[in-house]
Amino acid sequence: MIDFWINAIRQRNLEALGVESFRMHRLRRKPRWTAGVVKMRDGELHYVDGASAQSAWHAIYQEHLYDFPTASQSPVIIDCGANIGLAVRYWLSRFNSPVITAIEPDPAIFAVLEQNCGMRQGVKLLQAAVAETAGTATFRSSGDDAGHLNLERKDAIGPNEVTVETIRLSELIREIDRPIDFLKIDIEGAETLVLKEASHELGRVQNLFVEYHGYEHSLPTLHDLLTTISDCGFRYHLVPELWSRSPFRQIQPDAGMDQRINLCATRVRK
Repeated sequence: MIDFWINAIRQRNLEALGVESFRMHRLRRKPRWTAGVVKMRDGELHYVDGASAQSAWHAIYQEHLYDFPTASQSPVIIDCGANIGLAVRYWLSRFNSPVITAIEPDPAIFAVLEQNCGMRQGVKLLQAAVAETAGTATFRSSGDDAGHLNLERKDAIGPNEVTVETIRLSELIREIDRPIDFLKIDIEGAETLVLKEASHELGRVQNLFVEYHGYEHSLPTLHDLLTTISDCGFRYHLVPELWSRSPFRQIQPDAGMDQRINLCATRVRK
């Protein structure tokens, strides 16, 4: 009898996952940069762009990109570049009572993040950009998940630019009095400077995810990023996300980037 109910629950979960997958994949056919709402297993999800929401959902929920090993059911997580909160929702479904700090600079997207995660227990939301220095900077919004800082200019200029508060990663880590079980950094190009600034605090981080962004008209900083991570005691694994089959002949940029690499790092156990 127990086996019957276990199988029934499993079947119900599989059916729910199939319905959710169908609904999420339909978002790819929605007009770009159009806001909407889709029903998920854990409630409604508000989004600002269907295609980017579906892509993120696939990586997070189907490929489990942000899953990590831990014996704790209340791990401490910092999410730099939280966007609409899909990763936050994933961790809330994965653990009983995670402690999450989620940071998002884009004012319009932060409002959606609040709708999706603002009332969740254990979640702290910060409207700011993680940067090398604290203060303000110009943020260029893209209406999806590719908005980024312009650290060379502090005053908002242009229809898609706003001035945002900047905070340092080292301060975020210091404010938490527990080891950081997982640190996610997806901040569209500022990752190398941010990690170098916080290198003296990274000893408290157990698992690290970084999305490296290489822009076609900027000098690459991947070597600096890898050196910083290695020097802080991490072993890393690289997963190319934007790549070319024939890079010597042609590299097709995407949103101004000619390189995008997912970096997954774990602390070396001695």
